[in-house]
Amino acid sequence: MSIKLLSAAVLAASALLPALVHAGDDHRGTRGNVVFLHPDGAGVSHWAAARFYWQGPDATLNWDRLPQMAVYRGHMEELLTGTSNGGATTHAFGFKVEGLGSFGKDGNGNAIPPTDRSINALSGFSGSILREAADRGHPTGLVNDGNIGEPGTGAFAAEVGNRNNWDAIALQVIAGRDGAAPARTSRDRPPVVILGGGERNFLPQGTPTCATGSMRAATQEGIATFPLNCMVHTLDWSKPNRTATPDRPDARNLIAEAADAGFLVIRTRAEFDAVMARLQSDQRWTPRVLGLFAAHHTFNDTNEEALIAAGFRDASIPLDDKRSNLVLFGNPLAANPGFNPPRADEMTRMAMMLLARHANLAGRPYLLVAESESVDNFGNANNAIGTLASMRIADGMIGVTLEAQRQSPRDPMGTRFPTTVLVAADSNASAMQVGALPGPVPAVGAVGTNAAAGGAAVNNPFDGLYGRGTPSFAAAPDRFGRVMHFGVGWAGGPDFADGIVARAASNAVRSRRTLTLADFSTGFDNTDVYRFMYAHLFGTVLPPATTLAPSR
Repeated sequence: MSIKLLSAAVLAASALLPALVHAGDDHRGTRGNVVFLHPDGAGVSHWAAARFYWQGPDATLNWDRLPQMAVYRGHMEELLTGTSNGGATTHAFGFKVEGLGSFGKDGNGNAIPPTDRSINALSGFSGSILREAADRGHPTGLVNDGNIGEPGTGAFAAEVGNRNNWDAIALQVIAGRDGAAPARTSRDRPPVVILGGGERNFLPQGTPTCATGSMRAATQEGIATFPLNCMVHTLDWSKPNRTATPDRPDARNLIAEAADAGFLVIRTRAEFDAVMARLQSDQRWTPRVLGLFAAHHTFNDTNEEALIAAGFRDASIPLDDKRSNLVLFGNPLAANPGFNPPRADEMTRMAMMLLARHANLAGRPYLLVAESESVDNFGNANNAIGTLASMRIADGMIGVTLEAQRQSPRDPMGTRFPTTVLVAADSNASAMQVGALPGPVPAVGAVGTNAAAGGAAVNNPFDGLYGRGTPSFAAAPDRFGRVMHFGVGWAGGPDFADGIVARAASNAVRSRRTLTLADFSTGFDNTDVYRFMYAHLFGTVLPPATTLAPSR
């Protein structure tokens, strides 16, 4: 039996099982703002490690403050483990799709012959929930500390044959799914705020690197910026010699097209801070913003040993500092425009400020999709301190949303609408584990595994502050002031399927019929991410998917 036929049979059989949450009068939504935070790869063990290290074993993360929770089920059409591209497509459309190739479609366009097909969403709309929201006049936004074309954000805006089609994804983010030229003529309404990495995919091949002295050569809406006809960032760990060049083969400068379509384009920490300062001082300023703060990702997603070998260290930070002195984000040179890029929590704050203003003007609530891709990439690189640092930032993103829920319409992130935040990963990055140690050690060791009878012993090495064989981590004090120590172990390099919990919070007025994660206590399927967002953005509870996604 083919995978497609098997998948159809399984899904048809699932329709015979009792579904906990149905459409109709049993439950209702709460029309309001929806923020979907996707800390990619963050399982329960990642959150536990972050709590130990940054707050202490008895303390509380922002994640812990989210009152609603349900166990997440992330299997794909043909895989038990969720993939970033398949999981994101499922979140965006409400149907299970093929895990290995899908990106805003079902199937793999790189297969021979191609198997990708355009699909409708669970609502029947010919596009993702983000595209439907924009089509209905709702402001939308995307935030990612990785390339904005990463699946967690990109699959909500783009429909391409494969996740590696970075240039095609960037085109659709700015110029719509029709790739209209110029971008402002697209039938799709673009997000009003787009913040992340991926500058290389927005500029045509042959674009020169910006001269150092040109960092204030242009002015957009009173903000001094680099000119739009040069490339600011070149650091890219996915390229030979870590050097990126402009990628686009079609001669289109999407940055210039975005500016022509009414976007303020920013690409550096200084430009980001200037926009934030004006947003804070001028409550009526409501720009549309495209921020591209790295050639590819804003983080340096490799292992600790590679960072040390490349000289990615900050000599101003002591070796025993809890943060380590590794440069985990951005360029290590303070004079480089890629130094100290905006963090995901900072970008989330700016996005929510902008979306609140656009929502108040439009008279409709907004949808924000924000991903902390760094958690997954550092986890897959088995970089413990990088993962812990990224988890701290992901928790900061949650803190921003909880702060927004407390604000009135007169405050920077306040709107006239209630706000619901949903937090969920789609897989567990390398199954990060904390290994307790009786005290501090200068070099963490390894933990034994169950070797086959008569076989050689196999040890799983721990990570310390600077990787293998380096000093142990010291947790923040517990309630009695005791400091405990640990090493970090990994199950491997890839993603795993278990240990994922979805959490949520809402400041909407609730009744006993209001849909919450408690209604999914027997299991929160990845397709339910779409249903949960749809219910709280549009006020309609859709029935669960019982078939494959319909072709468009």
